[in-house]
Amino acid sequence: MSKIILTKKVRPTQRQYEVLILRVIGLKYTEIEKRLSISQSSVKKHLTQLMVKLNCFSQTELVDFAKSSGWIDARFKPTGEVEYRIRPYEQVGALRILKHLN
Repeated sequence: MSKIILTKKVRPTQRQYEVLILRVIGLKYTEIEKRLSISQSSVKKHLTQLMVKLNCFSQTELVDFAKSSGWIDARFKPTGEVEYRIRPYEQVGALRILKHLN
């Protein structure tokens, strides 16, 4: 049987993007909650919805996706600190997601 490839264009909502970026830079749920003035359950909900939207099975995969798509770039300084370059939400276009079905 041949594989069927489905494609769809997806774009995170602005809030999903904000939560993802804060998670990528290492903030915990409680820190994201305080920074964005939302509940922990909302933080989890935004990440879960984004995982479904982008066909990711874990937050690690979601973080890798954000880095590989160019949404965030982490560079190490000679001092050992990490410098993050984050693409503004306005520049985040819809991405084509491929899904293979057997």
